[in-house]
Amino acid sequence: MKFTPRTDEDLAAEGLLPKGEYDFEVQDAEDTTSKAGNDMIKVRLSVLDNEGTSAHTIWDYLLESMAYKLKSFADATGLSSEYAAGSLQASDLIGRAGRAKIDIDPEKNGYPAKNVIKSYVRAASAPRAAGGGAKGKYPAGYDLSDEIPF
Repeated sequence: MKFTPRTDEDLAAEGLLPKGEYDFEVQDAEDTTSKAGNDMIKVRLSVLDNEGTSAHTIWDYLLESMAYKLKSFADATGLSSEYAAGSLQASDLIGRAGRAKIDIDPEKNGYPAKNVIKSYVRAASAPRAAGGGAKGKYPAGYDLSDEIPF
């Protein structure tokens, strides 16, 4: 059998997204406490590759001590007013969608290489919600009733 030999690093990077910007949706979020005892929100993101064919799970952690990332997340997902009020709840994040800058954290301390969120990309327009939910999909006051107006 003939094959192309690959390094351990090549094999570890297989299945990871290349560095770049990608669409994401918040699949789950949990209000929790960091190892240092600070409030944080642990989020599980579903990140689509650029072809939109494969979803990758990436975990991220939003803390006050990482103010830039926290604010950029709020701006990217249409939660700027909640950020300005100084309060975000994990339940507000589920189903939110946006774009993020993804990087690769190399293998270290026996853990394989993994994708990480470097930052979130500010939303260019109205907030977006992924999936079939109406949250963020329609403007405020939009009539979602089944009655046809003619």
